[in-house]
Amino acid sequence: PNDNTNRGYPTERSGDFTSKKFIPYGISTYVSRGRITVYVTNSASNTADTVEAFQLDQEHLTLRHLKTISDTTFRSLADIAVVGADRFFVTNYAYSRARWLQIVEFALQTSFGSLAYYDGHRGIYLEKLYVRIYHLHKDMSISHDAEISLLSSPNKLFIEEATGDIWAALHPVLYKAHKHIQNPLDLQQRSPSQVLRIRLQPDGQSWVITEPFANDGATVWGSSSVVFHNGALLIGSLFGRLLHCDVDNPHIV
Repeated sequence: PNDNTNRGYPTERSGDFTSKKFIPYGISTYVSRGRITVYVTNSASNTADTVEAFQLDQEHLTLRHLKTISDTTFRSLADIAVVGADRFFVTNYAYSRARWLQIVEFALQTSFGSLAYYDGHRGIYLEKLYVRIYHLHKDMSISHDAEISLLSSPNKLFIEEATGDIWAALHPVLYKAHKHIQNPLDLQQRSPSQVLRIRLQPDGQSWVITEPFANDGATVWGSSSVVFHNGALLIGSLFGRLLHCDVDNPHIV
């Protein structure tokens, strides 16, 4: 439902789920017969990341926790895209769960992130995630169409429905982003931000990349998400700020 009151939804707990064990990052929803199920990636556990499922009560504006989903393919969860009841794709931003090994991965600018598909029973490891375009078939299988080099570290993507353009929020200096994650209150560890727009050409094998936004971290640090709508650009950060920009001429951005 549309809710402009800037308030959160209360959560009804189930089992041993508590807010102390909840560090949300990626979110996606599934609607079936008027029932809205919200899936959220959770990085609170010291052993493994999980996906938490909630039912949204639109009448009382509450979230009821339904279940915790775990799998060996959930290593360092970032984003999630739901395609059915308890069926979804997730991305891992690193191969290792151990923080010190992640530092090594980030310092070496490795491409050890991955894409996995959970079919309701088990996770299926698909492929290392660079910046690639996939075609999703009706049977939930995927085929690789193209690979795009951005010379930066993408966090989340936004697909513009009207044009098919891909907007990416990125970390241009990855090790600074990791330092910022470790100590978000340290103003000396602000991470630069970057937004790229990828416009695919009709052949699907070529593209034009522009940079609508870049910042050294003074305005918004650690760009983690981006949305473009009606000439307005919203850039989310890892912690705290949300930046709103007006795009005067989106055709040349």
